[in-house]
Amino acid sequence: MAQEYELHIPELRPLVEQLYLAHQGLEQLIGLLCQLKIRVDLPDLNLAQVELCLVGQELILRRSSHQAAGNNPPLPTIIGEDSRIRVAAGLVRSMAEMDEAVLIQGATGSGKSLFARAIHQQGKRSQRPLITVPCGLLNNPDAMARTWDFFHEADNGSLILEDIDDLQTAAQSHLLSLLQQPAACRLISLTRNDPDVLVQQGKFSPLLLEQLRNCHIALPDLASRGSDIERLARYYLRRCCEISGVAEKQLSPEYLDLLALYSWPGNVRELINTLEQSLLCSREQKTLYAKDLPAHIRIQTLHLSAARKKGL
Repeated sequence: MAQEYELHIPELRPLVEQLYLAHQGLEQLIGLLCQLKIRVDLPDLNLAQVELCLVGQELILRRSSHQAAGNNPPLPTIIGEDSRIRVAAGLVRSMAEMDEAVLIQGATGSGKSLFARAIHQQGKRSQRPLITVPCGLLNNPDAMARTWDFFHEADNGSLILEDIDDLQTAAQSHLLSLLQQPAACRLISLTRNDPDVLVQQGKFSPLLLEQLRNCHIALPDLASRGSDIERLARYYLRRCCEISGVAEKQLSPEYLDLLALYSWPGNVRELINTLEQSLLCSREQKTLYAKDLPAHIRIQTLHLSAARKKGL
């Protein structure tokens, strides 16, 4: 999850004009704005974890780096009995107490951010800031110049470099030069692609990869994880029900069968989105059925199911 959300003041102008016209006066407008409430509607993030500040013309909402005792976010839960997931979970526990740079590889939606948060929150740096930087932003010259600021913001915590695949040559060189300087934070890098292949293709600096990868954690695609699909579905359905404030629902055998047949190009993230959609479609019923799945999943999986029954 990104750590910072920006709302530019000019984007508020239509709202301000509408409020002004509706309330027929500046005093009423000021009074209304003073009572304006901000709701952050993001999973696993409560208002106690958010701070608000105005910098120039930007109103910035970001995860607070100074959380009160007792308000720490819950430890990420790693679900799965797949042997590769168990190995990855073991590496998380080992690396949590160390300071070495970790590189986590996996397809989009496979859980890289969850594993990165687990390393931070299970270790000795858990009370310090956790900062996430999308590497695509660092290709912008202005953002690139601020890269060292992110290291300072991490302040003895952890700095997650999200999607290092997106770093262009100039940004890679700049980051490599910064890593020659001592930094108090620990680095956790995320990549969608095999970094060794990127190096072979001339798309990534081997020297930078050496700095970022003291430990390599590889996450499998969801479709290859077998019975973990059901485990994850049951776990995240309970969470979706809790967040939505509805009674816990069950998964029908036919629903689970189609989940197992689907290819899951969006991995665990797509599974969670699918459960959220199914929950909305199910309305008052206590069980999710195949009809509650999104149409594209039903079409793909019902075709495969019919072929299997015919022995094709």
